Amino acid sequence: MSYRVGYRNSIHIDFPAFEHVFDLEKLKSEVDWANKYKQRCYEAIKDIDDYIKRVTDHAMKVVNTEFERVIELRRRESYYEKKVYYDVFVNDVPKIDKEQIKGRKITTVEVERYNYKGTERHLAKRKAIELINKYPNAKFIQKGCELVK
Repeated sequence: MSYRVGYRNSIHIDFPAFEHVFDLEKLKSEVDWANKYKQRCYEAIKDIDDYIKRVTDHAMKVVNTEFERVIELRRRESYYEKKVYYDVFVNDVPKIDKEQIKGRKITTVEVERYNYKGTERHLAKRKAIELINKYPNAKFIQKGCELVK
């Protein structure tokens, strides 16, 4: 089987009762079905082994990837609650050229995260400045606000 993004290979085994069947053709079809299903299970095991190999290869690539520490101060609005929030993140972001791989956003390693209500923006600003001083080599990004000059 070939690999597809988001591919799921589900296996559900339900063994029907056969003790009451005395028709040899039906019993033969049950054996044929079981053999086909057994083959599908073998193929699924091969797919799992391939998946494990690809994940392990990618993990080795991640170990050798250089990361950059990023501090982000973000203003966001909850349209459901009609409120404003400020989020302060410290993430380790891989230094690669792409923002997406196979249509999926690249995940980062979250180091620290703080959430503040909109009325507490001065606390968010203070925390961002504190983190800038704590991680002097980190890149600083503001999204949706200009609290820190």
